[in-house]
Amino acid sequence: WKGKYGWIQPAEEIQHEKASLRGGRLFVGINDIEGAESLDAGAPVEFHICEDSSGLGAEEVVQTGEGDPEAAAQAGAKGGAKGSAKGSAGGGGNAADAGSASDNIDSLFSQVAR
Repeated sequence: WKGKYGWIQPAEEIQHEKASLRGGRLFVGINDIEGAESLDAGAPVEFHICEDSSGLGAEEVVQTGEGDPEAAAQAGAKGGAKGSAKGSAGGGGNAADAGSASDNIDSLFSQVAR
């Protein structure tokens, strides 16, 4: 987490043309988090996937467990962490103000990467 934004690294591959952008990570902004103002590094989260012109992001993000900074640091060095959360595709603009879901992506298990 970097102040007002962070990244989620999916544990499973997302089948989408923009999934490989940003090293496969999903952007999450402070406005995309439900019930909190930040996420703990390495914490499992639930979210919906959204798309904008720069790639895929996460919205309606909810932290579902404790963070693990050590695991997040190792994941950052290796390019990502694995954990548990659900996702579904959406369409729209910026991840912070994405529109309603239009296409579905299979359920995913993901975790905050940094």
